[in-house]
Amino acid sequence: MTRAAMLEVFEQDYIRTARAYGIRHYVVIYLYALKNAISPTLTVIGLTFAFALTGTFFVEILFNWPGLGLFTVRSLLNLDYPAIMGMTLFGATGYVTINLIVDLVQAWVDPRVSLN
Repeated sequence: MTRAAMLEVFEQDYIRTARAYGIRHYVVIYLYALKNAISPTLTVIGLTFAFALTGTFFVEILFNWPGLGLFTVRSLLNLDYPAIMGMTLFGATGYVTINLIVDLVQAWVDPRVSLN
């Protein structure tokens, strides 16, 4: 993902202009190109991390490890509505928190993104 974004950024005019000015290659890559190409990569990393957290539920169920995943499945099978709602709220809060962190990191990395 990062490679594809970097190749797209390298074709932009400001990269060619920076190279024409004689700016060092690593400065062009890290200061100009990577800063503009990292946004889609950060989004994918955040969503993958959130998906991995929900995937731990399946690992717990598969290996019969005691944890939140096994607790949730047992709550679903026993129709324990308060526990089901609590775990749904917990999962949604975690997912929203991860997305908020990714958005804040993107605003910090990319100057084009504003928090207004």
